[in-house]
Amino acid sequence: MIADAGMLQTVHWITRWVALAGIAAIRMFLSLSLEVEIEGNWPWQRANGG
Repeated sequence: MIADAGMLQTVHWITRWVALAGIAAIRMFLSLSLEVEIEGNWPWQRANGG
């Protein structure tokens, strides 16, 4: 069975968005990890005093 051009474009589009979402998730994880390393606690556990 030969796929038509529309289906191939859709698959390509979905693949690009999945890759972009993966990059965003990795970046968020690394950012949170760096924040914990520097501050010593999670960003939402900061002291209210400053």
